[in-house]
Amino acid sequence: MQKFATPTELQQHYKAIRARLRSAKPALAILPPPPRPEVKPAPAKLTEVRSLWPDELPSVQEFLRAVEIGALQKSTANAILLATVMEEQYGLERGKILGGDRRARCALHRQEWFYYVVNTFGFSLPKTGKLIGRDHTTVLYGLRRYEEYLQKVLYAPDKLAAHKAVMNDRRGGCKTVKD
Repeated sequence: MQKFATPTELQQHYKAIRARLRSAKPALAILPPPPRPEVKPAPAKLTEVRSLWPDELPSVQEFLRAVEIGALQKSTANAILLATVMEEQYGLERGKILGGDRRARCALHRQEWFYYVVNTFGFSLPKTGKLIGRDHTTVLYGLRRYEEYLQKVLYAPDKLAAHKAVMNDRRGGCKTVKD
């Protein structure tokens, strides 16, 4: 700490400090914007699938079998592609399985997709939910509902009638692609 012999020295010191503080403030440096990360082109989602099935999309069972034996990776892109394959096979409009349609048929296929992604791909419930913007409890509920559906259909005396009853319940069916 600086000591002053006279009060005038203290006043002069104080004036010098005030002058320094009141002087023109330095201009703020305008920094250039940070460099944007290099945008890589998205890989063609169907490339891997087209190499295995060049003519048309595979059935859901063929797709799942390819994942199980390692011909297709257990990746997020392939999990989403599975929804496209399911929509194609079941005659649904694009985006219905991963979308927000709450009608019974769409919800059932979405629950089926949850079942495949968790059991075949090995994704956790939170990761599966994040893929389509839903909570892990929604995935858990969907898994339970789909397992109940499987129990009804597998152990029903007339499996086709049980399946149609579930699809045509009071909530109505999902809109299908028009031919």
